[in-house]
Amino acid sequence: MVQNNSETPNMNERTIFYAENGTVPFWDHPNFLARAVIPDEYQPITRVEHAIELSNQNILTEDALRVLKVVGDALCANESQIKRYMKRYSEKFGTSHTSRILRKLAKYALVERYDCRIAYLEDDGSDYPKRPAPFTLGIGGVKFLQHYFPDMHFVRPETWRQSHATVQRYVAMNEIRCEAAYSGNLLEWCWHPHIGNHTNIAVPLAVARVKNTQHSGDIQMIFERAQSSQHYVRHIKQRLELYRSLFQKDQRIIIDQMDRTAPQIIIISCGTLEMAKRLNVQLELYKYPFNVWFVLDEWLEDSYGLAGAFARPVQQQTESVLERFKFPVFTINS
Repeated sequence: MVQNNSETPNMNERTIFYAENGTVPFWDHPNFLARAVIPDEYQPITRVEHAIELSNQNILTEDALRVLKVVGDALCANESQIKRYMKRYSEKFGTSHTSRILRKLAKYALVERYDCRIAYLEDDGSDYPKRPAPFTLGIGGVKFLQHYFPDMHFVRPETWRQSHATVQRYVAMNEIRCEAAYSGNLLEWCWHPHIGNHTNIAVPLAVARVKNTQHSGDIQMIFERAQSSQHYVRHIKQRLELYRSLFQKDQRIIIDQMDRTAPQIIIISCGTLEMAKRLNVQLELYKYPFNVWFVLDEWLEDSYGLAGAFARPVQQQTESVLERFKFPVFTINS
């Protein structure tokens, strides 16, 4: 289930964390706005029978159904990410081919496209280039995929319309997921798996199972997202305290349908080093009985990509500082 952390800070305050180059990451800007866009030519499908008929008549081609399933698996991803997912699947999926398919799927409400912008840019004295549009499943897409994949959970479109921050969160996480896939070492990605041997325990945002390139076996990476538009310190503290209690009970965090011996790392995804530093100081991350690392949006775009976007707490005399390091698991071999 998609986490809708709807808590917001005092409306008279605005917490903005700047990257080292003086900008604010688009997918963590607290003044982010998103709205669903209705295509000019719109013939929404609202019944699963209609979608099946379009498939049987080959109006929805095999390629279109693959793209639809990729959008469903990603929950909410922008167009650039979807194109890269499809290119990873098959070289024949050129960027224009995927774009045409997305427009056709939007026509039938199988997917929904979102227009995103930053409000009050004049207050920041800067401008933001246009970003690739996020896509989610539309009402027809949810019904169609639920019919063919009854064991999977697909997110209904109204979820995204109710929270701008939710759109931000999943696009940001899909950048990590996409780059991890391109490393060739991502073995599994699971959104919101059950943990702790009980189905009523609050679930993590995502868990990745990755190949351990330095030793045999796998590594489990448990992801949470801190967002400047929300009570991020309180949210991350609650999550870490839950993990601490589970760790004390079971000596690890038990994850449904995953190995119970693989090493585990808690990963906090956030926009900037500035935010990570504040979390590290306020939560004293070095005191937890498991590894807590950060992965930062602002570092994802440099030459190292995801492999170079990690930082970890290091104790230096009387204070804990963050050390940037290269995580070779996600190095992309050219």
